[in-house]
Amino acid sequence: MKQIIMVFCTVFFSLTFSTEFKVGDEIKLKISNINEENAKQIFKEQSIEKISKEKDGIIIIFRDWTKGLKNFEIKNQNLPVKIESNILPREKAIFLDYNEGSILEKAMEKIPYQAIIGVIFLIVGIVLWILSPKKEKIRTPEEIYQEKINNLTENYYFEASYCLREYIDVVYKTNFLNGSYKEIGVLNTEDIEFIRKLDYQKFSDFDTQPYNENEKIEGNKKEELKDKVEEIVNKIKKSKLENEVKKNV
Repeated sequence: MKQIIMVFCTVFFSLTFSTEFKVGDEIKLKISNINEENAKQIFKEQSIEKISKEKDGIIIIFRDWTKGLKNFEIKNQNLPVKIESNILPREKAIFLDYNEGSILEKAMEKIPYQAIIGVIFLIVGIVLWILSPKKEKIRTPEEIYQEKINNLTENYYFEASYCLREYIDVVYKTNFLNGSYKEIGVLNTEDIEFIRKLDYQKFSDFDTQPYNENEKIEGNKKEELKDKVEEIVNKIKKSKLENEVKKNV
């Protein structure tokens, strides 16, 4: 009769329901007079691996990851399947306070202590990072020049001359710091004469003992000198930037 349902349960083709399955075991059932959609609904809580159609029903293969007695209702008939733990009694000692409960729940009880230890390690790591020696940032020639020109002292003729010549040497690979001046790049005769005047002035006393009255820089204000130096440096910067743009085109 069509109302009689034949249910066969096998593990590796074993036909018996008395065998206790372990958590994660492959369970294979042959069920008559049932379609695939009904089977999926009945075993929706399990991990279905395969469903194949048979002439008079289907064969379903699934795994169950929780222990306990599972009752599957198929066409008003109850199919009991018992899932046992796959941990042996002698192995329970390796789990903290194992009592057949969730291992995850036991681990969660330890989290506050683990969190405290983690925070301690984090704080220690931050302190060590702060105290560790830092690598000095490599500054550009422009940054070095700007710092020096913005911090001129009363000896500003010498300092302005030095930082200007130093910047020129870095950009053009020259020897202006050693007094070897020449027209190069965007530097013209006027620029070279200005640098020479700086040399004359830094070795003389502007008020009492000028080196050469005709070669003196007009005025003795630091800002005027700084503006002229900035003018030359900005001209070099602009040329340098234009060359870099041309190289990238």
